[in-house]
Amino acid sequence: MPVFVYILLGIALLITILLFAKVKVYIVYDDSLKVYAKLWFIKINISILKLLGNAKKKKQKKKEKAQKKLEALGADADIKKQNPILLKLTEIKVVLDALFVFLKKIHFRFLKLRINVACEDAATTALVYAGATQGVSYIIELLRNISKVDMVKNSDVLVNADFISRKPEFEAKIVLHFLLKDYIIFNYLKEPREKKGSRNKKED
Repeated sequence: MPVFVYILLGIALLITILLFAKVKVYIVYDDSLKVYAKLWFIKINISILKLLGNAKKKKQKKKEKAQKKLEALGADADIKKQNPILLKLTEIKVVLDALFVFLKKIHFRFLKLRINVACEDAATTALVYAGATQGVSYIIELLRNISKVDMVKNSDVLVNADFISRKPEFEAKIVLHFLLKDYIIFNYLKEPREKKGSRNKKED
């Protein structure tokens, strides 16, 4: 068998291993928020503010690109401009559909979730404590319905009402893990695409 065949098989094997590699995202809060991802021995720190900034820039570029497409369409652009809400709703639906598909592939693991409820008076503390307890239960149950939640034996999940202290506290350590291929598929599915019918109509 020629050498280049072995090289191609090796590359294919490497790509397969990479696609099925497990990515772990750690969300840690202890006085400050820290988010980082791990792929094998590689650790990547994630800045939420930077992500939001990049998302804003990407949204602006997409808007400019869409505007250029409308201008290129000529007369049809006036028709499309009359339905900006419909276009936005369609875009949101595409992203949500892709997100729900991706969420089904994610495993959530709550290693620590401690909420210490403390307010100015006992009555307010009791009310906030009741809301926080129900809120945590609802969030975990919601995640169980749309994805997978692994509650390990040593999970530290606690909501506490502190009637003495007036300083609320919050600590969390949540791990999300998924396959790299699922993340790539999510990024592909969330991008709106033109329908074949509309593309053929434009060519005509």
